[in-house]
Amino acid sequence: MRGVYPSTKGLFSGTAGVGQMGAAVRQLAGEAHVLAAESWSQHGCPELSACHAVVYSACYPSTAKADDLAACLSGVCRSVGATRGAAHSRALLQVAGETFQLGAHPKLSAAAIASMCDEAAHRGEAQGALEASARMRALAPIGASAQSPAWIEAEMAHARALMAAGDHVEAEQAARILFNECVAAGQEVACARLLGLMGRCRLESGSPVLALPYLLTCLEHCKHMSLEHDRVEAGVGLAELWCSLGEAHVPRALSMLRSLLPFVLVRGALELRARAQLCMARSMLMVADRRDVIANPQPVLRLLGSSAECYSRIGMYRRAAEVHYLSALLADSAGLHQRRNAEAVAWQACLTESNGDHQAQRSVLTAAC
Repeated sequence: MRGVYPSTKGLFSGTAGVGQMGAAVRQLAGEAHVLAAESWSQHGCPELSACHAVVYSACYPSTAKADDLAACLSGVCRSVGATRGAAHSRALLQVAGETFQLGAHPKLSAAAIASMCDEAAHRGEAQGALEASARMRALAPIGASAQSPAWIEAEMAHARALMAAGDHVEAEQAARILFNECVAAGQEVACARLLGLMGRCRLESGSPVLALPYLLTCLEHCKHMSLEHDRVEAGVGLAELWCSLGEAHVPRALSMLRSLLPFVLVRGALELRARAQLCMARSMLMVADRRDVIANPQPVLRLLGSSAECYSRIGMYRRAAEVHYLSALLADSAGLHQRRNAEAVAWQACLTESNGDHQAQRSVLTAAC
């Protein structure tokens, strides 16, 4: 060492590039949080994903990259939109854009438009959903292909918008074209999600038997890749499928729902919670003895009430009205006249809200984009 350095003391000097080394270490630590946030998001744990994203934005502002910061914030906003509703997502996006001067960043803009697309689809506004998906496609890089996550997300949003418009054939065709391109590009996560989307298109179009291979394949791929939220969503779709095939298959649906419900209620998106609890209630009504249900309707009514609340929070008022109608019929059969009247009032309110004018909400969200 003495032949290389005049003194070994200089090797460990407190001023020997500490600033540069410290900044590099902080940047690596911050990027580890970005990677952890994305990993937990893919795994289906939005709480831990949001924790890492918040730590990155709050503790590493001096070394944070604009792209990484925007990706973390957009991920948090989408998670909030799925679990708490579009209004909370819009408010958070606005604050994030103002606080971090990222209002015009493509990733935050894409998150805002995705929120608008989801809200329009939930409300049954087919034209609004298609317009929002077209804006997402316009934001994708020119000439982008299945190698670009932004392009894949935009194309998936377009397929979901078509499904919301009731055009299940076009939605499945769009999803199938995207699936083939993702297979060629080796995008395994996107392929698994597209299988679930194609299965749901078949299921909602009234072809449960044709949906079965898609949902089963999606379930197996998601298990293999530890995509927990997507796995549970495919499982709920399978439970809905078994329930639609008749009373003989309902025990299979109940068994699957009982295994999935803890995850759904703790980490699931609002729409997934609503679907799972509604399917559970319908399954219980199909297999239980009518006299037992009338004697003790509260377990089923609780499931239906929670399902209607989740649907209402994301603006799916037509679905919420259907659940309130079913609750009113059950309450009437059980002689719970006050509950029946309350459900009838809620049913009417949901229909009124569903048929109302939502131009104000769309204009607010468009301005936020």
